[in-house]
Amino acid sequence: MVDRDLSELYVEDNNGAKYLSTTGFVGGQQTNFNLYNFTRRINLKSHEEVVLSAKFPPIATGAKSIAFVSPALGKWQPEWRWPTISLK
Repeated sequence: MVDRDLSELYVEDNNGAKYLSTTGFVGGQQTNFNLYNFTRRINLKSHEEVVLSAKFPPIATGAKSIAFVSPALGKWQPEWRWPTISLK
């Protein structure tokens, strides 16, 4: 119940289907951020560049676009998203 308001990274297609990340963020120097090992912190030094990636299940055939979503992390971070990523 502690993590009930926390969720994993996901992509949402234009039909409203959600696809939870199978990996979470991968890359950079990550450390545990809370006691439940659910949330990770990515440490960056000043002027450091880091490449992050995440894997997701296959998107349904016929989906025209997706939005990438990082859900809110309690009091630490509000939700952020990259909307309308067109699929070819």
